[in-house]
Amino acid sequence: MIRAIAMLLATGLTFGAVQTPARDATVVAPSGTASLAGTVTDADGHPLRRATVSIGGDMRLDRRMVTDDEGRFTFGSLPAGRFTVTAVKGGYPSMSYGAQRSNRAGSGVLLAAGQQMTGIVLKLSRGGVLTGTVFDERGQPMPEVPVMAFEVRTSLAGELVLAPPSARGTPWMRRLGDISDALVSGLMRVRGVRRQRAYDRGFVLSDHADWPSLLSTIDETGASRVLATHGHAEALARYLREHDVESGVIRTAWEDEGGADDYE
Repeated sequence: MIRAIAMLLATGLTFGAVQTPARDATVVAPSGTASLAGTVTDADGHPLRRATVSIGGDMRLDRRMVTDDEGRFTFGSLPAGRFTVTAVKGGYPSMSYGAQRSNRAGSGVLLAAGQQMTGIVLKLSRGGVLTGTVFDERGQPMPEVPVMAFEVRTSLAGELVLAPPSARGTPWMRRLGDISDALVSGLMRVRGVRRQRAYDRGFVLSDHADWPSLLSTIDETGASRVLATHGHAEALARYLREHDVESGVIRTAWEDEGGADDYE
């Protein structure tokens, strides 16, 4: 039973009076010269007509279409980037490309500029049906009672569980059983840290910004007032006041949390 426990830290910079984009601003969907095409089939490999296929990207792109009589679909004029591809049809749970099971997120596809990707296959398996009757305490049928079905899971095998670093070694984490853990931190750039802290895996990701990038971000927001917390908040607030930006420090219950900076 293998799972990855990803440890994340919280950032602590608050901006005030940030300008809000105009509500009526028109968002133009990006386009390009790439395309992707494929087929939707049932569990036996037979094409499924009139299945709805949708794609989404990391550049605010959302498009959908219906498969033809041969179960085929094609999306053209796509920009370069990563796309999720999902198919759904009445009587079938949804399936995403790269997912191991229905109703799960998939890995998607990565398109280069001008790439023509074909051969994508989305296989849908028929869903089950649950029927029954709801009775009151007198044994009389109760009409119009909402009924919902939930998947009961007795194992987290193969799942990704996110938790803060403080969860390590706690009874809650021990209840997960046999795990593979990982630390997500800027410290993972430092050689030997992962082995010293006995993590199985390490991923480089930090919510801490260097000084020039932090100042540049504040300037780009156009904020008239900046409130800082966590880390070197006093130094940041003082610097901003010296440069004619109204600034202050927010005190929180975690000011002296101890150990937080050990992960960054």
